[in-house]
Amino acid sequence: MCCYAAEQNEDNNVTLTRLRKWENYSGEIMNKKNVLGLAPFDAVDYLDHDETIVEYLAVALENPDPDAFLVAVRDVAKAKGIAKVAENAGLGRESLYKTLKPGAHPRFETMRRLLRALGVRLDVVTNHPVQS
Repeated sequence: MCCYAAEQNEDNNVTLTRLRKWENYSGEIMNKKNVLGLAPFDAVDYLDHDETIVEYLAVALENPDPDAFLVAVRDVAKAKGIAKVAENAGLGRESLYKTLKPGAHPRFETMRRLLRALGVRLDVVTNHPVQS
């Protein structure tokens, strides 16, 4: 994905600056110029309550892109402390980063251990109300 930023200088000349590629859902904007002077958004800063974490992960699961869930789990791991989560999941810190990198295909058992280390679990429910 490539984007452009418009800037206007003192002489009212507008220039377009090509922004470098950035990964979808990664939360890490690489070499992107902060044109508006706003603080960058990082979901990790808001993942400080269990209810927020559960809702964040649930919304990420609804996204058809599997990378969205991996990045959401990574954000929660960062909020709780990568080293601590990796240790509790029985993974090395670098292995944890590789496991949660967009495009990765982690094993189910790895994700299950990781979610347990984060203090959450996945529940399976029917799409339709159960009729008695």
